[in-house]
Amino acid sequence: MKTLLTTRLFNDLLDDFDSTFSRSSHHEQYELSLNLAGIKKENIEINAEDGLLHVSAKQDDRSYSRHLPIPSKADPPSTLVKYEDGLLHIKFIKNKKDEGAKIKVN
Repeated sequence: MKTLLTTRLFNDLLDDFDSTFSRSSHHEQYELSLNLAGIKKENIEINAEDGLLHVSAKQDDRSYSRHLPIPSKADPPSTLVKYEDGLLHIKFIKNKKDEGAKIKVN
């Protein structure tokens, strides 16, 4: 139930933004792709703070800035980011500590 609520909240919050990105959720990670075509990799800055991922980019007269919620089950230090063919791919790895454990009854 908690995972469903987290995923639904993540998706609902992202629905408010424009169509410059796509997102998905898998068992072990959340994925986000942002379209930053025409921006050079060295002009992209990403910071994680206070439960938000701030992505900004500036090149010539173009600028891009978004504050995106980091899913509550994500482990920000293990976030993977790759920039390829104008797309910024962000993978939030889910924190394994929150999965709980099955306890055997003796």
